Amino acid sequence: MPPSAADYVRILPEIVLSIWGMIVMFIEPLLPAGRSRKGLGIFSAIGALAAIAATFYQAQPQFTGFGFNNMIRVDHFSIFFHLVVLLVALSTILMSLDYLPFQRIDHGEYYALILLGAVGMCLMSSAVELVLIFIALEISSIASYILAGFRRHAAESAESSLKYFLLGSFATAFFLYGVALLYGATGSTNVFDIAAKLGSANRIEPLAYVAVALIFTGLGFKVACAPFHIWTPDVYEGAPSPVVAFMSTAPKAAAFAVLIRLVIDTASPHWFWVIWTAAVLSMCVGNLGAILQSNVKRMLAYSSIAHAGYLMVAFASASNREL
Repeated sequence: MPPSAADYVRILPEIVLSIWGMIVMFIEPLLPAGRSRKGLGIFSAIGALAAIAATFYQAQPQFTGFGFNNMIRVDHFSIFFHLVVLLVALSTILMSLDYLPFQRIDHGEYYALILLGAVGMCLMSSAVELVLIFIALEISSIASYILAGFRRHAAESAESSLKYFLLGSFATAFFLYGVALLYGATGSTNVFDIAAKLGSANRIEPLAYVAVALIFTGLGFKVACAPFHIWTPDVYEGAPSPVVAFMSTAPKAAAFAVLIRLVIDTASPHWFWVIWTAAVLSMCVGNLGAILQSNVKRMLAYSSIAHAGYLMVAFASASNREL
């Protein structure tokens, strides 16, 4: 079934961000070397504002619902997370206008990467198809890997980017393998179809439990919950400060949106012990690890790990209501 005009409105913020990001990438090589790229930053901020306006436009009742053959769903949930991601992206761009020249990393592709990374994060919040969630996760991750190493003259920045890339690749592989196993257990990759089949089954296949553990590994890496938190202190220490602000909020919000879709919509009690264990470990490791830190960024990294644990408590409670 070909997509309708309403389907394109349902991904209008992503379309706006993609067009703006591509325009920035086309303009960047045409500017003389040594010239300030602050104008590109202002242009990118306008793009983020346009995406926010597009989000409000798609919130109209005639555009809510499923689109692209039930691959995405526009509702109050996705609208909220779109606004969170876009406001964080806008704030990051504004913080970077003076930071980049000061650090001698004033390059226009920085702003394009923020916009294009936000595309994946917004798509994660509205996707209800696991394969589409994986694609959106990769769009977000690739931009984050590059942004983490954007201080090219600093060795610790290159180290943070490399660690983030290598560990992120493993986490993505776990997520994709989990999706494949879940498809084998249920015959579908749609969140609601999976929920219906798991809910109606008299006996849950062991394969589904393995799939849940693998999918949670991939998402747990993104939200920096223990024991998948190893990358966080090193990446936060080496990445540019506005990028740290961006990475500590927008990608995590998008990953939590996916977790909410999976945990709440599927209402599957077999999530409970996985999430409970991650919550306890995150709170303990995050708070105890922060005590030993002398670097502010590393301390904030451990603080974010602990806060991920606090949020996981709510997920454990939601998944436990069926037990």
